[in-house]
Amino acid sequence: MIADAALVRAVGNLPGALSDDQIAPHLRQASRRLARWVGATLYAAVEADSGHAAHADVKDAEAYLAVAIGVASWNMAVESVGSEGVAGITQEGNVGDNQYRYLGQQALRELQQDMVRKAEDAARDWLVADYGGGSPGPGISFAYDDDGVVMDDDYPGAGGL
Repeated sequence: MIADAALVRAVGNLPGALSDDQIAPHLRQASRRLARWVGATLYAAVEADSGHAAHADVKDAEAYLAVAIGVASWNMAVESVGSEGVAGITQEGNVGDNQYRYLGQQALRELQQDMVRKAEDAARDWLVADYGGGSPGPGISFAYDDDGVVMDDDYPGAGGL
């Protein structure tokens, strides 16, 4: 991985109460996705050399992708602590003064699409020709199960989207 949990929190404007462990699985998935976008050779070179010309762009793209992929899980965690779609989370992870609003399905989809677009824009100069562009972004799509839980095309059961 090139990005880290701190950058994911920064680009997603996420609370500090969201732990590295809560971010890690989504960051790993973003890493795999981004390696397909830019090619495994370039990804490995950027991962090995922080001075590589593509490093900052690919790092930012990976963080944006991690937010796009993880936001549904984090949103649901926030929902479970609050009432009527609003939860308060402090830096310690307790209900408190810092309020974070639970996103409804439409707002969640818009946020995911925005993050994918930002990832694509960040990596634009480094994308391989067949990275799989499309809507809502390059080779990424989201499917929602009957409970409104988002799954992207890497998740089992996403129907091969």
